Amino acid sequence: MPFGADITAILPKWMNINRGQFLAYCIGIIIQPWYILASAASFLAFLAGYSIFFGAMAGIMAVDYFYSRKGNIDVLGCFDGSPSGPYMYTKGVHWRAIVAYLFGLAPTLPGFAGTIGQKVPIDATHLFQFGWLFSITTASAVYAFLTLVFPHANMKEPRSLPFEQWADDQVALLDREVVTESSRDSMVDDEKDVGGAAAHPVMET
Repeated sequence: MPFGADITAILPKWMNINRGQFLAYCIGIIIQPWYILASAASFLAFLAGYSIFFGAMAGIMAVDYFYSRKGNIDVLGCFDGSPSGPYMYTKGVHWRAIVAYLFGLAPTLPGFAGTIGQKVPIDATHLFQFGWLFSITTASAVYAFLTLVFPHANMKEPRSLPFEQWADDQVALLDREVVTESSRDSMVDDEKDVGGAAAHPVMET
């Protein structure tokens, strides 16, 4: 189900949750993860080591928000899928984040394979033991370096502003309510019942 939801968000024109679940089922058969599922011990070891895939991601997200953009997010730009959208990067690919993610993840993968029974060097095992800390630190450092040396055009303005300045500028956008015709009529009736006083201000989209 998580895969179905994620692939639907990535490819909404072609996928829905049901199709995504069926695709996950087919991929699961193709990759034949029988070794991982052979015993409860191997499956739990796999789940315990899965955090290394998220460590690098968390580091990149933290650096992007607090350092590269200083908390300035263009809310409307997040929904702009045009080629000139502020978050489309290079034809929709943010190569800086991908490179940083691989730098943080790749060195820990041999140790991860060792948790499910593969023979790996002892150094790889030791590195994996603090793999989450390694991946988040390495990915953060690489991403900060790449965005400093190769900044994208959409990062320059946010970085030049005070921290979360855009959040203050867009507070009305973030707090507004979407009002339908039926809910508007209901609120008007409620206002009449209390003497015409509005319960709260409403901004229409």
